[in-house]
Amino acid sequence: MSVILFISLIDFILSSLAWVYYSHAFSFLRSAPFIVLYVLLMLNTVASRVLPASLPLPLLKLSAWLSGYWIAFLYYSLLLMVLHGIVYSVLRILSFKLPFTQFAAAGAVFLVIFIAWGSWRAFSPVVRTENVVSAKLPTEARYKIVLVSDIHLGRELGYEYSKGLVQLINAQQPDLVLVPDWTDLNFVELLRGAKVPVYVYKTPYTVADVKKTIREVAFIVGEAERGEQVIKNFDDKIEAVQKKVSGIAGNTNRSVIAITGKGAFGAKGSIYDDMCKYARIKNCLQDLKTDDSTTISKEIIIKENPDVIIVPSWDAPGILKVQSMKEILNDESLQTVTAVKNKKVHQVPGRCLYCVSPYVADSIEILAKAVYPEVFK
Repeated sequence: MSVILFISLIDFILSSLAWVYYSHAFSFLRSAPFIVLYVLLMLNTVASRVLPASLPLPLLKLSAWLSGYWIAFLYYSLLLMVLHGIVYSVLRILSFKLPFTQFAAAGAVFLVIFIAWGSWRAFSPVVRTENVVSAKLPTEARYKIVLVSDIHLGRELGYEYSKGLVQLINAQQPDLVLVPDWTDLNFVELLRGAKVPVYVYKTPYTVADVKKTIREVAFIVGEAERGEQVIKNFDDKIEAVQKKVSGIAGNTNRSVIAITGKGAFGAKGSIYDDMCKYARIKNCLQDLKTDDSTTISKEIIIKENPDVIIVPSWDAPGILKVQSMKEILNDESLQTVTAVKNKKVHQVPGRCLYCVSPYVADSIEILAKAVYPEVFK
């Protein structure tokens, strides 16, 4: 219910701003028929998320399509309004007058073209091929694996789009198709119906889950022994990290909170929380009753008072990295937090916080180095 209310609020605000902007440029938009149509489109954004599945499929798809395009138009219209304001201010300083209607019309046409291009891209999936060469595999070993990820079918796309994707995957003649367990089950059944070798893997939420997936994939491709060797190397690295952190002075695990752009994250049940246990780190959020992706407010950060704050880096330019850490260190509301007072705000690659691959062992080591740097010198 809270999600629906949030969507309703955002929809109302953006719809209101867009109507004020466009109706100021085009007087015909202030007519009663258009206002009724506008309100119906606004209401449909919420309706498309609560309509019962028992309704006719064409109606559900139409509602979903209208909602998707409406949201896209509103968000890009907001950017257009910001750009319009900036250009207007600059030209006013230079004593130039910007024609409001012409700018709004050009912007609206551009948005329509841009959204149409985005739709075409969505219906034209791209196959990217990566050749992975490993000295750990015999030279005669050849595997063609298709990894299916981030396919958001929903009501908008449906059966025909799924069928096209299956044909595209089949054309690659894969030895194996890897599909995460949150993928639409109808799509998985289409793959299997096309006689494509499919393995639906469980999304790892623990280090043990990662090892289980490695073992299962290795068995499927006929490399069970090599899979066990990968797991052994994996375990050896984790054990080496644990030996280093086992002699920490005071025998007390340091408390840590990871902060993303949306706030603290990593509650109990996340892969990050499990990695913390292996690195002998106390995840301050482990006892909170939230799901694994819930972000936490500053008030919780202050209350938990962590010894160290972790900030993810996404290989952005250096200036962004410095700014993100500076923002935390200079945040007036966080000055009483131990990590901020002692300047224990450290950055780690973002992939470490979400890692669900064999590299989770490396992620555990990177986290441990950030929290206990003195034992890794």
